[in-house]
Amino acid sequence: YGFCDSTNHALVAQNYYGAAWIVGYGNDSTFLPKYGKTELNFSKGKIDVEYKFGEKLPYLGFTNASIAYEDGKLRYFTDGFRIYNEKQKVIQNGDSINYGRVWRDYVGGYPAEYNHYFIPMPGKEDIQTALIHFTINYHPDFIQRYFFAPVFKFSRIEFDRISKENLVSIKDSIITQGDFVQSHMALTKHANGRDWWIIIEDYLSNNHRVYLLDTSGIRLYANQKIGVPADSFDWTGNSIFTPDGEMFIKYLRGYQIQIFDFDRCLGILSNPRIVINKNALFKDYCYVVVSPNSQFLYLNSDSIIWQYDLHAKDIQSSETIIGEWDGYLFENRLTTSFNQLSLATDGKIYVSCRSSSIYLHVVNNPNEKGLNCNFHLRQIELPAFMFGNLPAPP
Repeated sequence: YGFCDSTNHALVAQNYYGAAWIVGYGNDSTFLPKYGKTELNFSKGKIDVEYKFGEKLPYLGFTNASIAYEDGKLRYFTDGFRIYNEKQKVIQNGDSINYGRVWRDYVGGYPAEYNHYFIPMPGKEDIQTALIHFTINYHPDFIQRYFFAPVFKFSRIEFDRISKENLVSIKDSIITQGDFVQSHMALTKHANGRDWWIIIEDYLSNNHRVYLLDTSGIRLYANQKIGVPADSFDWTGNSIFTPDGEMFIKYLRGYQIQIFDFDRCLGILSNPRIVINKNALFKDYCYVVVSPNSQFLYLNSDSIIWQYDLHAKDIQSSETIIGEWDGYLFENRLTTSFNQLSLATDGKIYVSCRSSSIYLHVVNNPNEKGLNCNFHLRQIELPAFMFGNLPAPP
């Protein structure tokens, strides 16, 4: 695969792809607090907030993925129903991705988390963009499990330099079928700086399917059984790589935090270890994210954010509470408790709220140990309501 060592310059160089986020509802610029969309841009090393209105769709909720141009401006985004350009217009042939019963039933937001990701196509980064995603469906046994992810898919957007138009040239192409942990999909750059590793996981299993996206397309690279098998609570938690790509980390309520080393040259997981958070054993929704310097792991529940030092000899003993929700309700009725964490390209971690809200909580210095990470409740006030997840770019 050409150049391949443990240096990380290739990862840093691609930071701009995650510089533009968009959140919010269908648009309404008349009433306060407003509905509509908010575009968050980090390309200048800080957060820039801009209110966008005039388009009824999309309603961005739990499914939210985006990608930026090299200059940091929004390029494409998806709500799990359609693929849009920066003007919130559906791209040609970009309607009705993930089409099926769930698509028809959930008009206000596709109910899937952490499983839609845009990445540039290796070797054709300027004209082709891949969307890697799960299509979810209702599980036959509603009591035991409501949704499941039976299909792993690939879509591709082409940019025509002559017409300046975008086209979804491949839509909902099935990579493989099975039963997957629906909130667990993680991506990181290959050590060659061009290709991408993608890991998904089989349900109720410790099998990790490692895929490689290179200039020839996407293919299964390896199956690797390692670590503790997934439990049935696959609707809580997520899986991620550290920003340097050297660790793969995942959370489910049953096994808590699992940490693995990852070889970005060979695509191999090793050295599994587990961290148990006793408080989180009784929480429904908890998610993980890692600091830009790849040293500190953050885990949130609805009311607490913990930090762990991944460089510590005993990671579990480094557990520190760095943030707690104060019980504040927006308009005396909408909770501002914690929903999900996302690392932005300005080096800060943003935290969405559990209900509709105009606030984001912020970890301002996530590279710092303990309370020095400087967590602030409701630090960012948005010009319009949002709900659900922030994008979590690879």
